[in-house]
Order: sequence, then C-alpha cells, then structure tokens
Amino acid sequence: MASVHNEKGIVYSKMSNYSEALRNALMALRYYEKSDNMQLYGNSLVNLGLLYKHQNQIDLAMLYYEKAIVVYKKLSEKDSFFSIAATYSNISQAYLKEGKIDSSIKALTQSQEYVNKINDNYLNAENNHAFGMIYFDLKNYKQAETNYLAALRSFNLLNDKSGIAKTKVRLGRLYFKQKHLTKGLEFNQEGLELAKKINHLEWQKE
Repeated sequence: MASVHNEKGIVYSKMSNYSEALRNALMALRYYEKSDNMQLYGNSLVNLGLLYKHQNQIDLAMLYYEKAIVVYKKLSEKDSFFSIAATYSNISQAYLKEGKIDSSIKALTQSQEYVNKINDNYLNAENNHAFGMIYFDLKNYKQAETNYLAALRSFNLLNDKSGIAKTKVRLGRLYFKQKHLTKGLEFNQEGLELAKKINHLEWQKE
C-alpha cells in the first residue's frame, strides 16, 4: 500500500497537483515509518521535502530533509552515503531558493564529501554543476569554470547528453561574460544543438 501511495504522489507531483501529491506522500510516510525499511522511510521523507520545496514552503522542506539525514545515518555506510549526499544537495538547493548562499555552499560541500567517498560520477557531475552556477552568480568566474569543466568531464563519462548540453550552455554564458566570444559561441552552440537533438528544448530558453 505504501508503494502505491508513493507512486501516486510522484505522478501527481509531475502533474503539478501538489495537494494530491502531498496527501499521497503523507500516507506513504505513515506506512514506511512503521516498517523496518529505513531506506524507503528516508526516501519518503525526502519526497515530502521536495514537495514542500516546490510549494516554496522551505522551512517544512528543510524539516523533512533533516529528518531523512538522521534516518539515512542509521543505515550501513555503503547503503547510506549516496542518499545522504543527494539529500544534502537538496538542502543546498533549498537554501539557494531562499538566497542563503553561504548555507547553500556549506550544504553542497557536505554533499560532495560523501560523493568523494563513493566516487559517484552522477552526483559529482550534478554537484559541480550546482557549484558552477553559484560561483557564476557570485562573479567568481574562475571557480565557476573549474566546477563546470569538472561537471562536463563527469557527464561525458556517463554519456549523459542532457547534462552535457546544460553544462555547455552554462560554459558558453561564462565565456561570454569573460569576453571570450568565440569560445562562448562554440560552447553555447554545441549545447543548444545537442539539446535540440535529444529534444530538451528547455535549454534554448535559458
């Protein structure tokens, strides 16, 4: 029954029907917190955090993210590191939504510490991309470039075309800012062409 409500919650969330998504996610949580499966219980808490974040209820999102961290830390190290890293990344995004840059960087750094322990290319790519966006907004273009290039290397290793596209678009913006116009145009065009090829046209709107 918990998995049914969980799946319904995900579907309603994708439809932006957050009231129904929340109702089902809370029902799933009630089942999971009575079970012995701490991984699914933690995941359920994270799902609620994401739902509250989408509704700009950041305090509630943080509450559920922090609860998830506590649950995940009860698991064995091997099972928990990915989940903890991903949750700290979500916490970073929530802080960023509130404009709390220092707290966002701190949470993302905590995430990366766990990523380094498991050498996960996907989370490494996403974290470096997130760092790049933060440092770009702070006008620390050198650090932003370092992070974007690290993200691009990881996305290439994964053959993650969506990740490659969005990172090349970001690098194009960065090089334009630095007045490296030829380089900026090259990366921007490559990113947009790849985005069109894989039908991720939202990158053209960035």
